Amino acid sequence: MLRYKRWFSVSAVLVTVVACLAGCETASRGYVDTSQDPERYAGYVKQLVLEIVAEAARSSEPADLLLPLVTELGQTDRPREPYASVYDQLLQKSRELRELCGRSPTGRPADLKQRLADLAQLASQLPGEAKPPVMID
Repeated sequence: MLRYKRWFSVSAVLVTVVACLAGCETASRGYVDTSQDPERYAGYVKQLVLEIVAEAARSSEPADLLLPLVTELGQTDRPREPYASVYDQLLQKSRELRELCGRSPTGRPADLKQRLADLAQLASQLPGEAKPPVMID
């Protein structure tokens, strides 16, 4: 009887070790770095712009909402080609709009909606499908 218990214990340990090794094998297949993928980054920027435009159109402080976009587009370690000209235009227009918001007594320039629409139109030149922003009232 003791012999069967020992055999069962050794078998259980071996099965556990083999199962753990098999599980570790699938996890070690490798990490794929997509941080420098220009298509994925372009899709991210497109989504970011559309979300910020939707929120800024309803906000009493659109300049604050534009800051993350200006910060992101000003980064130098992002994959810029082949969409560098679109990113440059987005950065320039979002900076200009932030400055206009800062100079406006209400924080919302008279042509805010048109300028936001221009940003959205520029973002539409980037590849990828952007989901419509979720509007929470």
